[in-house]
Amino acid sequence: MTTTIKLRPLALTLAALAAAGCGDLLDVTNPGPIADDALDTPAAMPALVTGISADLSVAVSTTSIWGSVWSDDLTHSGTLGAPTVFARGTIGPQEVNPWWGEAHRARWVAENGIERMQRVMGSDFETSPLAARAFLLAGFANRLLGENVCEAVFDGGPAEPAVRHFERAEQQFTEALRIAEAAGEATLRNAALAGRASVRAAQGDWSGAVTDAANVPAGFRYDAVYSLNTTRENNGWAPVTLTRGEYTVWGTQ
Repeated sequence: MTTTIKLRPLALTLAALAAAGCGDLLDVTNPGPIADDALDTPAAMPALVTGISADLSVAVSTTSIWGSVWSDDLTHSGTLGAPTVFARGTIGPQEVNPWWGEAHRARWVAENGIERMQRVMGSDFETSPLAARAFLLAGFANRLLGENVCEAVFDGGPAEPAVRHFERAEQQFTEALRIAEAAGEATLRNAALAGRASVRAAQGDWSGAVTDAANVPAGFRYDAVYSLNTTRENNGWAPVTLTRGEYTVWGTQ
């Protein structure tokens, strides 16, 4: 059956008038989004570093969960797509892409944020605890990638050896250390030394690693702190173990 719709002259006239008035309706500026240059103020720097920290914590959470299956420390049995594939011994691009995105987001946001901070803060950057923390977080983001990828790719560049992440992290930890000492921030100083010791060890620089580690107090911790405030701040382990019960030691419920 064919249905034919006829528009009478009056309907056509009204449609034409409505179309003519659309231009005024569409010429509206959305006041919601924040312009990128609105962040170019010292007052925005604490929030910027909080965002850097949050992106790294998200990547750390996923890495620890998925990595437990990659390494066979734990096994997965359930309905979560990628971990189910990992549990069969397959680690392919399609499944790993979400983690890759989170890990590189943490790295890029930290490195890009540092560039913005240097531009906005000027000479104050050199003695700012925020600057030391930003470099520290960038170092941990690159270490995370170095420990888990086979090749390093930076911002659309060519594939390089994974050790480039450790080299980059060492430079960032060194900057974090320098600024933390200038700012008198003992916690950030110790975290930078500990981070640099780990990536020096990863590159085979054992003497440098031992020297750095010897200057960190025994029992020192630098934690990624999670929260129930928002979903973004949650530790991902709780839902996949306590709630869903899909990760466990092999051979146990």
